[in-house]
Amino acid sequence: MDIFSGEAIFTAMFSFRETPPFTESIEAMGFETMNLMLNSGSFFVILVGVIVWMFIKFVVNEICKKFYRYEKARDIGVWCYESSYKNQIKQASFKLFLESYMDLAMC
Repeated sequence: MDIFSGEAIFTAMFSFRETPPFTESIEAMGFETMNLMLNSGSFFVILVGVIVWMFIKFVVNEICKKFYRYEKARDIGVWCYESSYKNQIKQASFKLFLESYMDLAMC
């Protein structure tokens, strides 16, 4: 399932070499090429989104630390705070990988 139409995004941004599938059975499953990025759908788009989202939360939290005197900044800082942004990225990436794998395994 391709939520963000990743193949269209990747073909617009990159140029891929034509690589036919290994066997006809793989082609019958809907994989017209062996390029991972084209076959992954929105996986990489969502992964970049997760990384950008955590970076934004980190930056907003750091800004809120500078303006701790204001109650609204403290409220936003509490909302943005994560004990470990790196671990949150790892957990979200792992969850995305598992969901993508299960989607492929079930179909």
